[in-house]
Amino acid sequence: MSGGGALGFAHIGVLQALEDLNIFPDEISGASMGSLIGTFYAIGYTPSQMLKLIKEEKLFKITKLMSFKPNFWKTGFVNHSLISNLIKELYPSNNTEKLKKMMHICVSNITTAEWEIINDTNNIGLAVSASCSIPGIFNSVAINKNQYVDGGVLNNMPSQPLTKNCDI
Repeated sequence: MSGGGALGFAHIGVLQALEDLNIFPDEISGASMGSLIGTFYAIGYTPSQMLKLIKEEKLFKITKLMSFKPNFWKTGFVNHSLISNLIKELYPSNNTEKLKKMMHICVSNITTAEWEIINDTNNIGLAVSASCSIPGIFNSVAINKNQYVDGGVLNNMPSQPLTKNCDI
């Protein structure tokens, strides 16, 4: 699933269309907004449940950039905690071990200037926050002494992890 900001909500329709055809992916890979929608699907949310979250405005909280408080020592205007807190609220275990589907979260490592896949973590909220951290808007996210931003910066369509187990 690719990035694309609010346009990434279209992935919910794609997931619904796949389910209508009795196609249920075992693995999901996503960058930026695709990582957020993919993670909710991997947690076990159905497309209709995700639409309900949108209507309740839980997912729209992420796109509300209300806290523009310039701090020249930061890499963005908005803290990434909105995303990680939402995931913790809706998925308290917050780790990849209990996901119903394998999730590959694409992030851009600005320390090494390479994209990476995170699929084994005890803090999935932090990984998705990193993948959604649009440079200049959201602060970068520190994970294991590296700084990460939006996965779509270096790989907006992270299909590579899926080819290993692809069954077509």
